[in-house]
Amino acid sequence: MLEHEHWIQFAKTDLRVAMILLHSDEPTIGPILYHSQQCAEKALKAFLVYKEQDLVKIHDLSQLLKLCSKIDSTFLELRPNAIELTPYAHKTRYPDSCYIMPDLSIAHDAVEQAETILAFVENKTS
Repeated sequence: MLEHEHWIQFAKTDLRVAMILLHSDEPTIGPILYHSQQCAEKALKAFLVYKEQDLVKIHDLSQLLKLCSKIDSTFLELRPNAIELTPYAHKTRYPDSCYIMPDLSIAHDAVEQAETILAFVENKTS
């Protein structure tokens, strides 16, 4: 398996976890949002690896998208998804003043956005 394919597999695992949690009897929304963001992050990093770019250790999807769009401008289509998902890397994980009180509709949207980004990247790397 090529290196970018490993990144895609990890992204798919995060998406699978988010979907399992979403469809459970008692959805845990914070982790759904977190794993959705992680799916998108790993997918974008997969594209960068595919294009033999050095990876930076950031969680900001907008910044990762900017790096991807320097190679392929069609990545700019994903900007709304990236903006929405980026805060879920940290704002849903800790009970501090930055915590987002999410609801189930936001969780559904986050999973859909992650699916969109992952499918987009898979199309670009196949």
